[in-house]
Amino acid sequence: MVAHEELKALSEKQIRFRQLQILGLVLAICRQNKITHGQMTSAKYLYMLDRIFDIKTYYHFKRGNLGPFPSDFKKTVANRQYFVQKIRRLLRFINEKQLFKYKNPNQTKIEKGVHELVALFGKYGDKERRIKQSCWQPFVRLLKISRHMT
Repeated sequence: MVAHEELKALSEKQIRFRQLQILGLVLAICRQNKITHGQMTSAKYLYMLDRIFDIKTYYHFKRGNLGPFPSDFKKTVANRQYFVQKIRRLLRFINEKQLFKYKNPNQTKIEKGVHELVALFGKYGDKERRIKQSCWQPFVRLLKISRHMT
Protein backbone atom coordinates (compact mmCIF):
# COMPACT_ATOMS: atom_id res chain seq x y z
CA MET A 1 0.00 0.00 0.00
CA VAL A 2 2.85 2.40 0.79
CA ALA A 3 4.38 1.95 -2.68
CA HIS A 4 1.02 2.78 -4.30
CA GLU A 5 0.68 5.93 -2.17
CA GLU A 6 4.29 6.87 -2.98
CA LEU A 7 3.59 6.38 -6.68
CA LYS A 8 0.60 8.72 -6.45
CA ALA A 9 2.69 11.35 -4.69
CA LEU A 10 5.39 11.43 -7.37
CA SER A 11 4.97 13.36 -10.60
CA GLU A 12 5.82 11.76 -13.96
CA LYS A 13 8.99 13.87 -14.04
CA GLN A 14 10.07 12.63 -10.58
CA ILE A 15 9.41 9.02 -11.56
CA ARG A 16 11.50 9.40 -14.73
CA PHE A 17 14.32 10.97 -12.71
CA ARG A 18 14.30 8.09 -10.21
CA GLN A 19 14.38 5.62 -13.09
CA LEU A 20 17.42 7.44 -14.50
CA GLN A 21 19.10 7.26 -11.08
CA ILE A 22 18.41 3.54 -10.65
CA LEU A 23 19.80 2.71 -14.08
CA GLY A 24 22.75 5.00 -13.38
CA LEU A 25 23.52 3.15 -10.14
CA VAL A 26 23.31 -0.22 -11.91
CA LEU A 27 25.67 0.90 -14.66
CA ALA A 28 28.11 2.67 -12.31
CA ILE A 29 28.43 -0.22 -9.86
CA CYS A 30 28.72 -2.75 -12.66
CA ARG A 31 31.36 -0.64 -14.42
CA GLN A 32 33.41 -0.63 -11.20
CA ASN A 33 33.26 -4.42 -11.38
CA LYS A 34 34.13 -4.54 -15.10
CA ILE A 35 30.62 -5.61 -16.14
CA THR A 36 29.05 -4.00 -19.18
CA HIS A 37 25.37 -3.88 -20.06
CA GLY A 38 23.20 -3.37 -23.09
CA GLN A 39 19.50 -2.60 -22.88
CA MET A 40 18.39 -6.18 -22.29
CA THR A 41 20.83 -7.06 -19.50
CA SER A 42 20.19 -3.68 -17.83
CA ALA A 43 16.46 -4.39 -17.93
CA LYS A 44 17.07 -7.82 -16.36
CA TYR A 45 19.00 -6.21 -13.49
CA LEU A 46 16.14 -3.74 -12.99
CA TYR A 47 13.63 -6.60 -13.04
CA MET A 48 15.58 -8.51 -10.39
CA LEU A 49 15.95 -5.39 -8.25
CA ASP A 50 12.21 -4.85 -8.48
CA ARG A 51 11.12 -8.43 -7.90
CA ILE A 52 13.82 -9.97 -5.67
CA PHE A 53 14.99 -6.96 -3.65
CA ASP A 54 11.58 -5.24 -3.60
CA ILE A 55 13.01 -1.98 -4.91
CA LYS A 56 10.42 0.20 -6.62
CA THR A 57 11.76 0.81 -10.13
CA TYR A 58 8.48 2.34 -11.38
CA TYR A 59 8.59 0.11 -14.47
CA HIS A 60 5.80 -2.15 -15.68
CA PHE A 61 7.53 -5.29 -16.88
CA LYS A 62 5.91 -7.23 -19.68
CA ARG A 63 6.86 -10.63 -20.97
CA GLY A 64 9.05 -10.35 -24.06
CA ASN A 65 10.89 -12.75 -26.33
CA LEU A 66 14.08 -12.43 -24.29
CA GLY A 67 12.50 -12.09 -20.87
CA PRO A 68 10.69 -9.34 -18.97
CA PHE A 69 11.16 -5.92 -20.50
CA PRO A 70 9.51 -2.64 -19.50
CA SER A 71 7.98 -0.89 -22.51
CA ASP A 72 8.93 2.54 -21.15
CA PHE A 73 12.58 1.56 -20.56
CA LYS A 74 13.58 2.87 -24.00
CA LYS A 75 12.66 6.38 -22.81
CA THR A 76 15.20 6.05 -19.99
CA VAL A 77 17.94 4.70 -22.24
CA ALA A 78 17.25 7.37 -24.87
CA ASN A 79 18.11 10.13 -22.38
CA ARG A 80 21.31 11.42 -23.97
CA GLN A 81 22.03 13.68 -21.01
CA TYR A 82 22.95 10.63 -18.92
CA PHE A 83 23.38 7.62 -21.22
CA VAL A 84 25.00 6.83 -24.54
CA GLN A 85 25.01 3.59 -26.47
CA LYS A 86 28.43 2.53 -27.64
CA ILE A 87 29.77 -0.22 -29.86
CA ARG A 88 27.71 -3.45 -29.67
CA ARG A 89 24.87 -1.36 -28.21
CA LEU A 90 26.49 -1.26 -24.77
CA LEU A 91 25.21 1.45 -22.46
CA ARG A 92 27.56 3.98 -20.96
CA PHE A 93 26.64 6.23 -18.07
CA ILE A 94 27.70 9.90 -18.26
CA ASN A 95 27.16 13.00 -16.07
CA GLU A 96 27.11 11.04 -12.81
CA LYS A 97 27.58 14.11 -10.60
CA GLN A 98 24.57 15.81 -12.11
CA LEU A 99 22.33 12.73 -11.84
CA PHE A 100 23.28 12.08 -8.21
CA LYS A 101 23.14 15.71 -7.15
CA TYR A 102 19.82 14.74 -5.58
CA LYS A 103 19.95 11.55 -3.52
CA ASN A 104 17.48 8.82 -4.31
CA PRO A 105 15.65 7.88 -1.08
CA ASN A 106 16.29 4.19 -1.84
CA GLN A 107 19.91 4.61 -2.92
CA THR A 108 21.42 2.46 -0.16
CA LYS A 109 18.93 -0.34 -0.82
CA ILE A 110 19.55 -0.11 -4.59
CA GLU A 111 23.32 -0.19 -4.14
CA LYS A 112 23.07 -3.22 -1.85
CA GLY A 113 20.87 -5.05 -4.36
CA VAL A 114 23.17 -4.28 -7.29
CA HIS A 115 26.22 -5.40 -5.30
CA GLU A 116 24.47 -8.69 -4.54
CA LEU A 117 23.64 -9.18 -8.23
CA VAL A 118 27.25 -8.38 -9.16
CA ALA A 119 28.46 -10.93 -6.62
CA LEU A 120 26.09 -13.49 -8.11
CA PHE A 121 26.72 -12.86 -11.82
CA GLY A 122 30.06 -11.05 -11.89
CA LYS A 123 32.15 -14.21 -11.87
CA TYR A 124 30.93 -15.16 -15.37
CA GLY A 125 32.04 -13.86 -18.74
CA ASP A 126 29.67 -11.66 -20.78
CA LYS A 127 27.96 -14.43 -22.76
CA GLU A 128 27.65 -16.87 -19.86
CA ARG A 129 26.42 -14.06 -17.57
CA ARG A 130 23.55 -13.28 -20.00
CA ILE A 131 22.54 -16.95 -19.98
CA LYS A 132 22.72 -17.18 -16.17
CA GLN A 133 20.59 -14.03 -15.79
CA SER A 134 17.93 -15.53 -18.05
CA CYS A 135 17.88 -18.72 -15.97
CA TRP A 136 16.85 -16.71 -12.90
CA GLN A 137 13.57 -15.49 -14.43
CA PRO A 138 11.47 -18.55 -13.48
CA PHE A 139 12.76 -18.29 -9.90
CA VAL A 140 11.81 -14.61 -9.77
CA ARG A 141 8.30 -15.40 -11.03
CA LEU A 142 7.89 -18.08 -8.35
CA LEU A 143 9.10 -15.64 -5.71
CA LYS A 144 6.54 -13.09 -6.87
CA ILE A 145 3.75 -15.68 -6.72
CA SER A 146 4.77 -16.83 -3.23
CA ARG A 147 4.80 -13.23 -1.95
CA HIS A 148 1.24 -12.72 -3.17
CA MET A 149 0.10 -15.93 -1.48
CA THR A 150 1.36 -14.86 1.96
